[in-house]
Amino acid sequence: MNQDPEKHPTLEEYSTFFSFSFQDLLKLSQRDRGIYNTLFYNRLDEYNKLVSILRNAKSRGENILITGDAGKGKSSFVYKLIFDQEFLNKENLYCVVVDYREASNKDHCLMKFIDQMQKYFIDIKSPIHSLIENNPDNITKNLHLLQNYILDIDVNLLKKHLLIFLDDFDYIEENLFPFLENFLGFASNSNLTILLSARPQLYTAIDTYDNRFAIYFTRDVQRIKIKSMCAYKLLSKRLATLLVKDESNPFKHVADILLNKRNPYSELMKKYGVKNFEELNKFNLPLKNDFFNFMSQITNGNYREIFDIAHDSILYILDNYNKLETIIEEVDNVKVEKKVLTNEHVLELFCDDDSKFKECYKRVYKIINLHEYRSKNKNSLFYNTLQAIKIFEQTNDDFYNALRKLGHSPENVDKAITILKNKSHRLIIPNKIMPSKNLNDSVIYNTFRTTEKGDYYLTNITTWPEYIERFGHCGRSIKEVI
Repeated sequence: MNQDPEKHPTLEEYSTFFSFSFQDLLKLSQRDRGIYNTLFYNRLDEYNKLVSILRNAKSRGENILITGDAGKGKSSFVYKLIFDQEFLNKENLYCVVVDYREASNKDHCLMKFIDQMQKYFIDIKSPIHSLIENNPDNITKNLHLLQNYILDIDVNLLKKHLLIFLDDFDYIEENLFPFLENFLGFASNSNLTILLSARPQLYTAIDTYDNRFAIYFTRDVQRIKIKSMCAYKLLSKRLATLLVKDESNPFKHVADILLNKRNPYSELMKKYGVKNFEELNKFNLPLKNDFFNFMSQITNGNYREIFDIAHDSILYILDNYNKLETIIEEVDNVKVEKKVLTNEHVLELFCDDDSKFKECYKRVYKIINLHEYRSKNKNSLFYNTLQAIKIFEQTNDDFYNALRKLGHSPENVDKAITILKNKSHRLIIPNKIMPSKNLNDSVIYNTFRTTEKGDYYLTNITTWPEYIERFGHCGRSIKEVI
């Protein structure tokens, strides 16, 4: 960055810096795969289990299932091992990655897989010569040829055991099983190992759909469950590690100023006794545990989204440092002042008023209170719209007429649908169990990520009486008028 060294970084530069710091680990690894060794955090037990399974993969002929919720780090966990070329060479393993999100469409995904399989056979000095031109019309034919080739080949010629990693198949919204069936012939072959990464929804869909799929992908397999990690420590480690004083660091100039020039961030570092890059490794973000609980609720524990929110929150700290609450903590019998974000600050961070935020760090997520945005007769627009989408499945005259009976105009309904389609939005429900004059201070927030049809939301609030019992009344249900 070409900048006068005496000038402070702009908020936009801070934003660029922190965006880099909190990128997805896989994206960061594209710059330097060795970054995994530094940033890979607290998955030692699961990692050792996967290593043990793969060491015996060739003799056992078992497939592997990695499960965990969205954003829990399943892909990063597997890639940590895939990037370990020394381990792969030592154990005579060869990995082919089928990442659905990296492909433009299903055909493209399968053609990339065919190319990788062809390269595998070339690399082990047993090339397959029967494949025809790799184009969309020949996909099925080529897959069958590959399946038969690896089934019939002399196992002694398979000098490296093949590991096929199926990743991000959760993003296949339509015709999942016809697509997954392309890999069924490989999954049933003991000459290779299928490694599937799946969220609970995908796991359940496969496990209950058809025994053919369940046996080879979810049941008779080795399983590893990726559990939640402490977001507080994860964020601290990510930030501290990337603020490395290194000439090759593309943000070195900004990083130097963060610690060495007088600015809100360097002042914040001093409050924590951080005087240099080495001490930065001991630094914890100036956020109370309540904030991390709140972030986890908003994001359903998705680490990628927690990073996004942490990015916005740190920039909020920089811009509002003097307004933050100061607390006194005792560390090693020494009282230390720390600046923290309160729940009130967090709500301000995600409020509706865009004018409070500079364009360079416009918030990523928007929180919508289900008890707000009601019609004149006190009926919840968002809840009713979600129910109507679920009941009618498409927007038609009956859909709009039912909502109109509850006081919701078609214009407002369309606005609500636009908001609900945005996957970065969250609905929050104040819990009636904790009434408070100051809602921001003591309310418990129950949050749900919504989709266009509201499936996730509506499966968590199964009945209207249950909703009233748990969260209090926010108007009539659309079920009462249809």
